[in-house]
Amino acid sequence: MTMNRPYTFIMMCIVLLCAATLMISCGDDDGGPAPVNVNFNNTEVGLSGDNATEVSIVFSRAAESAGSLMITASSADLVYGEDNDYYTEPAAEDNVVTIPVSVGDTEISFSIAPGTALNIEEDKTISFALSSNVESFIAGTNNTLTVTVSENFVTPSATVTANVGEGSSREQHFYLDLDRLETTTVNRNNYDLALESAGEGFNILLNASTIMRAAATDEADFENITEEDVENASFSADVATGNSFFEGSFEETAFYNWDANGNTSNVYIVDRGTEATVPRDVDPVHRGYRKVQLTKSGDEYTIHSANLDGSEETTFTVTKSDDVNFKYVHFNNGEAEIEPANWDIVVRAVTYVISVPGYSMIYNTLGAYHNYYGGSSVALIDLTESEQGFEDVTLEQATEALNDTDNGFNTIGVDWRTSSQTGGYTIHDKQIYIIQDEEGNIFKLHFTAYFSAEDGSTEAPEIQYEHLN
Repeated sequence: MTMNRPYTFIMMCIVLLCAATLMISCGDDDGGPAPVNVNFNNTEVGLSGDNATEVSIVFSRAAESAGSLMITASSADLVYGEDNDYYTEPAAEDNVVTIPVSVGDTEISFSIAPGTALNIEEDKTISFALSSNVESFIAGTNNTLTVTVSENFVTPSATVTANVGEGSSREQHFYLDLDRLETTTVNRNNYDLALESAGEGFNILLNASTIMRAAATDEADFENITEEDVENASFSADVATGNSFFEGSFEETAFYNWDANGNTSNVYIVDRGTEATVPRDVDPVHRGYRKVQLTKSGDEYTIHSANLDGSEETTFTVTKSDDVNFKYVHFNNGEAEIEPANWDIVVRAVTYVISVPGYSMIYNTLGAYHNYYGGSSVALIDLTESEQGFEDVTLEQATEALNDTDNGFNTIGVDWRTSSQTGGYTIHDKQIYIIQDEEGNIFKLHFTAYFSAEDGSTEAPEIQYEHLN
């Protein structure tokens, strides 16, 4: 049978149309779902101290197929590696961190941490770029992360002169931060009491550099204490019983247990000691007496004080804080800034008590103390009988000494020098002190002079130190 031409043409058109439709359908099926959009959760983070920083990468929807994301690290100033400036977990290969993705994941993360060799004097940055090696993931708009690495420079070594005042006045507290080589001086008359701040208690220290003393009374009425009560007052300094110096325990202090009978103390009579004089052996200026009553409430101290005749009466409230070991208060001026935020060694006058049968005396002498209440530790390596010197002490020796120490408050104290009857001082430069600060830095330190080299009379001990780790 023979088909006519119109019928044949129509059939051919139908066949071609079906083929085209099939091709279009096949093309749609091959395209699949759109890629998952991936982004850094934050585009800027910081890295400081010894702590690692966690970085999250979030997905626009749950992953429908497995794969991996790649994060490329780059920095003009910092070197990758755990033994270098920074490193990551998972570890990078050729500065690329590869993180696997499983089906169903909606977020993944990696961490960045400072390396053991990181030692920078100013902030540096690291850039991380996000990409993928499969088509099912695509980097979104937040595809670059900037990490700011805070400066952590530690002074390798230095020699510092601790000038504690004109001549031998000992009028200044000299604070030294070893890792930053930062020094701070504060006049010793700027405060009266140091109030426990970061600790759990409400313990109080007297200003030992002015030879302060305090006497508890049985009187609860502030107004009833007058000048006549001084004669019968039993004064004591913050000095251990049977010892010449304070040894660090709050139980040795004149105000210890002041709140034993409640939140408000009985009235204390406080001898504020003496002002610094030049030269030191002239008649000292007495700073006067105050009557003082203390109250605690929540995390606050209230200090109520006045002269014994009732004049210059003041009341100050001081709030405890975890940021500092002590808050300081001056009876007339209120809260005072004394200790810097960071310090390792302070050189200052300290109360010294001599008490033997038939004789007693209280005066100040010059001492040096580590940040005992701030989490640092100290140990002594005595090389007096050794051929070794300061330069020979190693990190291994220092670490061993720290492990064996009892971290005594007076480990440095006054034992770095010996005074003579004529007023001279001998420096024990082969007594090497090992200081470990709160950040774990270990230093070796010794004293090399007592008086300033310029005039030979100013008390300005010279301290040499070196960072060991």
